[in-house]
Order: sequence, then structure tokens, then C-alpha cells
Amino acid sequence: MLITKKFILSEQNADMVADLIEETLQQLSAAPEEILKIRLSLEKALDSWMEKGLAPNSGELIIQTRLKKIQITLKVQGKEANPYEQNDDDQFGDAFFSQPFLAAIGSGCGYVYSKGMNIVSVSIKHKASNPFLPIAIAIILALAAGVVTHYLPIEASDFLLNQAAIPLFDTFAGILTTVVCPMLFFAVVWGIYHIGAPNRLGSVGKKVLQHFSAILITMTILGGIAAALFTKVHFPSTGADGIQAESIFQLLLDAIPENVIDPFQTGNAIQIIVLAILVGMAMVLLQHRISIAGQLVEQCNAISQSILGFISAVSPAFVFLSIYRLIVGNYIPLLLYMLQMAGVYLLCMAIVFLLYLVSVKVKEGISPIRILKKIMPSSFLALVNASSSAAYSDMRNNCDKKLGIDHRLSKFTISFGSVVFKPATVVHLILLTVFAAQAFEIKITIAMLVITMIVSFTLAAAAPSIPGGFLAGYAVLFIQAGIPAEALGLAVIADIVMNALNAAINVIILQFEVLHCAKRSDLLNTEVLNDNTLS
Repeated sequence: MLITKKFILSEQNADMVADLIEETLQQLSAAPEEILKIRLSLEKALDSWMEKGLAPNSGELIIQTRLKKIQITLKVQGKEANPYEQNDDDQFGDAFFSQPFLAAIGSGCGYVYSKGMNIVSVSIKHKASNPFLPIAIAIILALAAGVVTHYLPIEASDFLLNQAAIPLFDTFAGILTTVVCPMLFFAVVWGIYHIGAPNRLGSVGKKVLQHFSAILITMTILGGIAAALFTKVHFPSTGADGIQAESIFQLLLDAIPENVIDPFQTGNAIQIIVLAILVGMAMVLLQHRISIAGQLVEQCNAISQSILGFISAVSPAFVFLSIYRLIVGNYIPLLLYMLQMAGVYLLCMAIVFLLYLVSVKVKEGISPIRILKKIMPSSFLALVNASSSAAYSDMRNNCDKKLGIDHRLSKFTISFGSVVFKPATVVHLILLTVFAAQAFEIKITIAMLVITMIVSFTLAAAAPSIPGGFLAGYAVLFIQAGIPAEALGLAVIADIVMNALNAAINVIILQFEVLHCAKRSDLLNTEVLNDNTLS
């Protein structure tokens, strides 16, 4: 297949090219996450070329398939202009979508300048395989193997479990543990260094980032409260007033590592985060003096993500071994704790949903019913596809044409939010960890709950949006809480079940927040918002 489209570079044509790329990739069954990454990368290139004065030069889009690969090439005539170099930003922070950010979310766009043409190209797999299908098959096979094992002679079942399954599982768990700690460190350092620089975000961009961070913190607190209410959290004795303060003070002391190596050896996530924050802040302060160190962090982050991608490819085998061990070890009742976790999660999300409806009516003076009619189709798309990325175009259309939000604000906030804003996920991570700990009869203390909240917040904000990232996130949480590695199988099952719901709720919250940001920034067209014909 070969598609070519010549165009004159302009804002309208840039949107047309981006829409054509997305529609074509959807027809070729590319994964929604891949489509979003490529769209963000190529939109960044088109916008950057217009800012650098290449409009209204002629351009060409070429999409072709070769050897089960989709090759996309974007060309624009004019002077040499690297669209991904980091420049000072406007008020919306478009420079945030520079090459380091795009590389961190897995976009492999390359830029060259040849014969008077600026050329950006990228390639992806022709068709996206369902990432959950191999895991679902692994779960079914593990259930069957576990049942069969119970009917085998003791010698045979003992051999399968102790001589085969356990050694293989422990080896894989060791590899995963080795990778996730550096992954967490480099992800946090990169995030602080890249976002924290003064020239990364404009005035509106900084406000959006601060607002998104505040929402994530609020959702983290909600998850912690729900965990404390519905699980057996061991509070300090009330007999002495100083015990509570002493416990909190000890938590702060324990967060300080004795040396640089120890946190990575013990898998202490909170100490790794503290180290990462210190290194990231130091790099922000030094800025131009440590450009080589910045590149090193970026490259190490890319390496750790690449390894996680490999782990994701073999994760069905890990899930098989994990579920098999649980079944043979008679851990089937633990599934009941996952059902309880899902019930508490739904209760939390119902409360959040009602609060947003009230806030729209009270703070903005807008009919909640009108807003719901306009944003729910996007949420349904995310639910059906189990991905917020699949609803990206519909959210952009909602904001621009139905909610009356300024195009510049919606383009930044929806793009940024679709990649890194995961408020429902942070509640899911907290509840899953605490309920899993309770299932394995691990004492849940206030210190453990607080650490789980901090790590969950960090993972929701900084975990890589790549295959294998979800498994790494659970591994970090479970290692920190002392939960056995075989519980990761339950976490994967919960992730499959909850992923679609998380995506749908994240999409709803994101659109509500973009509406609030537009109202505060005076970038909301109330005439469009109140037009019922657009619902």
C-alpha cells in the first residue's frame, strides 16, 4: 500500500495531515498507543516548522507498508529546521514535546535534512496484536495445569513445582527486580530534569502541570483513605501521644538511604525516589553545565525501557508460572480480595464522579447533564478499546467544537494528559497493593500505607507508557510492601479487568480538568459550550 498527499504547510493543513495519519493507522489496525505517539510526534514537527517560518512552503506525506512495517515520512521544503530541538517556549509549553519527551513515551521519529527538504520518518508494526490475548491464554493454561497437578502422584507434582516452576519463576522475578529499580530511578530523574527546567513550559503550561499534579495528589489521598477504611491497617497505639509522631518521624528517617548502592540492592522504592529527586533537582539547578549528564540520563532511561519491552514479550510465561504457583499452593481464596478491591475502587470512582458533577454546577455554573452528553462518547471509546489513547481524537474534537475550549489549550492539555495524566490509576495501584498485602497476611502499618501512596503517585506520574511498564510498576510496589512475587499474577489479572475502566475514568476526569483550566484561563467560549445542537 502506498499513500501520498501533497499539501501547503498551514495550521489547517497540519490538522488535516495529522487526521489522515491517524485514520490510515486505524485502518491498518495499529495499536491506539502507537497511533497517539506517532500523531504527537508528527504534529510537533508540523507545528515547529510553522513556528520556524516554513509556512506556506510545500510538503508531502508518504505512508507505505513494507515487510509488515508501516513507514511514515513527512517532508517540508525550506531551510534546515530540526523540529525536535529544545527552544524557549510559548505560554502553552509546546516545547515540552521535544525529542526527549517523545523518546521517553516510545516514539522513534528521526529527523534529517537533505536537498532542501526537512524530513521526519517513523516506522511501526503493520498490525497490533492484542497484548492481553497471550496473557489470557497463559492464565487459562495455568488454571488447567494447576488442576491437573493436584491429581498427579506426589513425586511428580513435587518435581513440577519445586524443580521446574519455582526455579524458573524465581529467575524471572530476579531479572524483573534488577530492572525495575533503575527504571524507577531514571524515570523520576528524567521527569524532574526535563519538566523542571524554566524554559520547558510556558505560563499556561506550568499552571496545567501544577493543576494535574494537585489532582493526582488528591486522588492519592483518596486511595489512601479508602485503603485505611476497608482493610486492617494497624494504627499506632493511642496510649501515648508521642507514638504517632515518632512513627512518622521514623518513616522520614527510613527514607534517607545510608549509601547510594543499598536502595537498589534492597529494592527500597522510597529511598530510590528520594535519591532520584535529589539528583533531578541538582540537574535542574546546574542546567547547561551538565548537558552530557542529561543525555546520559535520557539514554539510560531509554535502555531500561527497552529491557522492559523485552520483559513484556515474555511476561505471559511469567504470568503462567505465577498463577500456577498460586493454584498449586491453594491460594485460590485470594481472588476474593481482588473482588473486594474492585468494589472499593468503584465506590471511590463514584464519589469522584459525583464531586465533578457538583463542581461543574457550583464553580462553573454549567449544567452537568450538558457536559456529560458531550464527554461520555469519548469515555465509551476508551472503555471499549481499553485505552485512553483511542479516545484522543474524540477528546480533541469535544474540546474544540463541543466544549468551546481554545484550540491551543486543548491541543496541549489533551496531548499531555493522554500520555501522563492517570488519576484513576493511582487509586487502583494503592488499593491493589494494600488488598494484596492483606491477602498474604502482611501487616499493614501506617508507614507502609504512606509509602505505598508515595510510590503509587510516583509511578502514576512517571512510569513509562510502554509495554511492560504495568508489570514493572506492580513489581516496585510489591517489593516495597514485602508481598511475595507470585502475587504479581493476581496483579496482572486485576490489570486486565480494570484497565478498560481506568482508561474510561481517566478520559472523563481529563476532560473535566481541561474545562476547568479553560475557564480559569479565560479560554472558554461559553456560546459553543451552551449550544445543545453540538451535543
